[in-house]
Amino acid sequence: VSHWVQKDGIQNSWDARKGKENTKRNWKCEIELIEQGKDAFVTITDYGTWGLTGRRYDRKDLEQKDLPREERWCRFENFAFANENVKNQHLLGSRGRGKFVFSGASDTMTTLYDTLRDDKVYRLGMRTVEKLDAPNDFEEGQKAKDILKTKTNGIMAPLNHVGSRIIIMNPTQELVDDIKDGHMEQFISETWWEIIEKFGAKIIVKHSGKSFPVKPFTESLPESAKTQIKISRPKTSRDQKVFIKESVPIPNTKFRIKKLYILYDPDRSFDDRQLGISIQRAGMSITRLPMTELGSGLSDHMTGYAIFEEGFEDEMRKTEGPEHYSYNWSSKPTSDLSFALKKLYREFAMKELGWKETKSAKATKSDRKANDRARNKANEIAKKMGFGKGGHTPPPPPPPGPPRTPKIVAIQLNNLGFP
Repeated sequence: VSHWVQKDGIQNSWDARKGKENTKRNWKCEIELIEQGKDAFVTITDYGTWGLTGRRYDRKDLEQKDLPREERWCRFENFAFANENVKNQHLLGSRGRGKFVFSGASDTMTTLYDTLRDDKVYRLGMRTVEKLDAPNDFEEGQKAKDILKTKTNGIMAPLNHVGSRIIIMNPTQELVDDIKDGHMEQFISETWWEIIEKFGAKIIVKHSGKSFPVKPFTESLPESAKTQIKISRPKTSRDQKVFIKESVPIPNTKFRIKKLYILYDPDRSFDDRQLGISIQRAGMSITRLPMTELGSGLSDHMTGYAIFEEGFEDEMRKTEGPEHYSYNWSSKPTSDLSFALKKLYREFAMKELGWKETKSAKATKSDRKANDRARNKANEIAKKMGFGKGGHTPPPPPPPGPPRTPKIVAIQLNNLGFP
């Protein structure tokens, strides 16, 4: 939950920044745990953004196909609109259903969100997820300020700068613990290292009256995403190997991999969120392409990232999961990307690490035999239980009979857990 909270929360803020390149270095996002007596809140506050601009739409208005990007308030409240592929506006958000995570991170399934716009209008919204609905309440001006004071027992003051803030009411213990023990900083460091290094993005975690500016994950690597040459950083092993490729064509497309970086460090075992090649889009780590076929003796000690041309990032969104955590690697164009990346990391493993592709083929054959044995054993057990055909090879299928009438199947899901 905590990982998704930071990913979706910071994505909302970064998409709403006023300067695309953040040249004035005035964009900032703060994630803060506030505890006072029995009350607890987690806030996500941004600076250097437009805030939640636009008017509030009723349900009838929301039925239209799409809305202008400037209607940020409506886009935040509604879960049906995808960000358009606007030239030179590389936005991360899509469909908005990830915003349910803020309610999922609340024990009472309740979030407040407020904004101060350039025209000095102050707004407050509230969402409580119920069993069959997620209604929104909305107020403006002094009435909104009074409601905020009442709902937070006078602890939270109205937002006093142009921007927006999400307030997670009664945060789950998991979220509280991850902020206090440093896991939240680690999640942000691994997800948003690129915008921190390249654009000077300031992301800060706050709790217990202290501030913890997040440093990029790549700061622990002997190569910077910001520079095109190695920079002086301490090596953890004499046997450390770095593989860098730039401007690599992606098959069947007109685009290129701007930069591929892979680190092999035999004295360092990376955790699950650092293993493999981070697939970057618009400054955010979406997912990682595993290199497990190289064997755990190599892949457990390998990390890296791949950065692409902006045009290809737009194309990648076609196969990206709506929660920004996955790609459909069997569909184009990401299937072509997967082919190119696998070819490159295999080249690195063979030339620098002594890996032989035949080992992979042998392992695959062994895995297949193991799967066959397991399947036969499962069938034997199934037969004893009164179903299944046992562990023997089934006879050839009989000729097809007359067409069957399909049955209607209904599925009802009760008491869904969030997110």
